[in-house]
Amino acid sequence: MREVTVDKIMSNICEASNDVNFHLSQHAQLRMSQRSIDLKQIEKVLSYGRVIHSRRARFYVVGKKDTKRLSKNGVNTLGLENMQVLVEEKTNTIVTVYRNNDFRHIRPVHRRERHFYNS
Repeated sequence: MREVTVDKIMSNICEASNDVNFHLSQHAQLRMSQRSIDLKQIEKVLSYGRVIHSRRARFYVVGKKDTKRLSKNGVNTLGLENMQVLVEEKTNTIVTVYRNNDFRHIRPVHRRERHFYNS
């Protein structure tokens, strides 16, 4: 029963986020259950969140300012504040999901990767 629900919601996530197919890793499923994060919340973060390219991955983030902007546009942002979804660039696999209000740690460490952050 759980697998069918996950597949159905993941297909909705793929449709909502510009026809990009995302795969949910087992680690991400475990962290979602530990952190009480729902698949519908991930769908909203992937659809409406900012994208930061760093460390050969994409971070989809929704901060405090983003939730205010989205709620003005009529999007239900309950539980989305400070949520981050880490997606591997090559395989579009959702690696992990967490909440963190400090976005400075997403920035690249190495100098050669800084051009990804600025674009």
